[in-house]
Amino acid sequence: MTEANGANPLIDTVASILLKVLPDASADTLRPDSDLFAMGLDSVNAIELVLGLEDRFGISFGLDEIQYKNFSTMLTISDMIEKKLKK
Repeated sequence: MTEANGANPLIDTVASILLKVLPDASADTLRPDSDLFAMGLDSVNAIELVLGLEDRFGISFGLDEIQYKNFSTMLTISDMIEKKLKK
């Protein structure tokens, strides 16, 4: 599915959610460092992404966290999730 090839379950879970909200993305093209906005992430499917991540990981994102820089790649998303899960 991802470049991580199952080595990082968090990245794989983020990828599975992204594949549901990005209509033009595929497992072959989605990589941990792919620019998600270039792949079609927009304000509408970003809301779906945030809700999916919150539901799956049992976390909440504050308004100050919902920024381009935090959702630009799967790596930035997984870093943010890891920090939240450690709190």
